[in-house]
Amino acid sequence: MNKPAPKTVLNFLSEHFEFIYELFNLCKQENFLKSEILISLCNQHDIKINILLTYRIIRELKNGDYQFNNFFFEFVSFLLDDFKLDLPESIRKYTTAIEKIYYDLTTETELNRINEYINGLTREIQEFISRIESNTNKLLDETQDLKANIGRIEYSAKIKMASHWIDFYINPLNSVLNKDHSDSIINKLQRISDFANERRLHFSDVNIRLQYEKLYNHILNAEDDLLKHSRILTKELLPLLETIQYEHPILSGLIEFIKSPDQYTPPDLFKPKKRSPFSAYFNEDALFILELTEKKEPITIYEDTEFERPWLFDKEKYKKLLLDSLPIDNYFEWCAVELIKEYESIDAEKFYSLAALLFENEFEAEFIDNNKFCIELQDYTVYSPMIRLKHAAIS
Repeated sequence: MNKPAPKTVLNFLSEHFEFIYELFNLCKQENFLKSEILISLCNQHDIKINILLTYRIIRELKNGDYQFNNFFFEFVSFLLDDFKLDLPESIRKYTTAIEKIYYDLTTETELNRINEYINGLTREIQEFISRIESNTNKLLDETQDLKANIGRIEYSAKIKMASHWIDFYINPLNSVLNKDHSDSIINKLQRISDFANERRLHFSDVNIRLQYEKLYNHILNAEDDLLKHSRILTKELLPLLETIQYEHPILSGLIEFIKSPDQYTPPDLFKPKKRSPFSAYFNEDALFILELTEKKEPITIYEDTEFERPWLFDKEKYKKLLLDSLPIDNYFEWCAVELIKEYESIDAEKFYSLAALLFENEFEAEFIDNNKFCIELQDYTVYSPMIRLKHAAIS
């Protein structure tokens, strides 16, 4: 039998998509189609079953029933963004396959087979990412619908469903993605990434190096995608479902009371009480207000004492003064005299700040003799040598 042209099949899907959509919905719950149901649906849309078999949209089972071709089912699921949740075991099989191909790749030496293993590993990782993405999106949509209770289901059923999704889907899926688990796919991909990185740099054959380069980049993108979906599971889905779980007792109880308030004895919160037109603490409140308005003793605010700014040495000022005064026969005496002109007393900070100009490059110092003279500072007495200061010689 000749295979139909791809364009012919696509044209059929486009022209009869309403029929394909109904067929898809019938197959979402069951893995097969009863022959009488398919015949009835085909008659409604004036479509022959043989066309569906020829285009391989369906296939016939031994008992006379039919099955939607899985490739077409996945294609329509992708178009509609309507996927069935995979069992945790179905997700784990990808991690097992990826690990097996990786092991074979590390031990293979024949170039053609290395190339095949690299391509096979890339395909498995890509399919795994697609399944994780579809499962995460499906769980997110279903959880948001459950939160809004679009189906108007009872709260007990709502809580049961939330618990089932957490235990059966989210926790197992999170264990596969969680990088803190040693056997998670994230850690396995990290090992494969390290291996591919080493081979892309040092493998002897240039073509294989390029293949390892592609694999390495593919894994980097895959790790980003998986971490993103892991964050959705832990930061969005799990808290949302846990909120649904814990909201149940209060909301369900309130709804039951509103439905039949005469069948329950309400707590004191709902019993009417005698109310006074004014507060029981009226006297105390009035007294408090009166006390606030009473004339009080005048409050005197004293100005703060003037803040004394710390002394800062103006180096440029004193350096210019010193240059204009050169030559000087007794430098330290000159320092004391100049400071006394500005201040009533001289402390050690001011004296030594000015005396330090002695070591600037513009000056040349000369000891006159070993005799010392006395300078009285505010803090203590200083015995200074006789130093002559003049302009430094220009070299």
